[in-house]
Amino acid sequence: LPVLLVDSGGFMGGDMVDLLAEISHPMLHFFAHMGYSAVTLGSSDLSMGPELAASYINAVRDNPQIAFDIPLLSSNLITSDTDPDDDPIELLITEGVIRPYTLISVSDDCTVGFFGKMGIEADAGAPGAFPLTWWHDDPFEEAETGYAQTQHLVDTLRGEGADIVVHLSHQGINSSGIGEDRD
Repeated sequence: LPVLLVDSGGFMGGDMVDLLAEISHPMLHFFAHMGYSAVTLGSSDLSMGPELAASYINAVRDNPQIAFDIPLLSSNLITSDTDPDDDPIELLITEGVIRPYTLISVSDDCTVGFFGKMGIEADAGAPGAFPLTWWHDDPFEEAETGYAQTQHLVDTLRGEGADIVVHLSHQGINSSGIGEDRD
């Protein structure tokens, strides 16, 4: 039986491990060691700023003792065409390290497609990520258009051969318990 390990983000911020990480983030080492299949970037992963986040990712990629080839997903990430502060993240996108989705063949008969999105509540918790921003679906629009961008991701994955589609959600919940991850 195939096993797929995944993470929906928020692994690079908010605990003692982060304070001890000087060059390369320990959770990225853990993901590589455990054989994770896909990881979504969440608010705390980018809230330290694009340059530091990219330096953590590059440090684990450049470590010859670690074979780090885990897709880092950020399906609704928007970079700036004019602000150089997000260039390190743009380079990781160009290199295919950060991508909107990934497909993993688990058997001859089954391919799983993964995408990961950051929600409005989580986005609000990452002010240090600027100039990075994220697009969000509008559930208050008509049914055909409210989730059109997410449906496009699902359709793309299906079109590329996914038998199963999994959303690694980093949508968030606010202090009142309201948010996309609540339901």
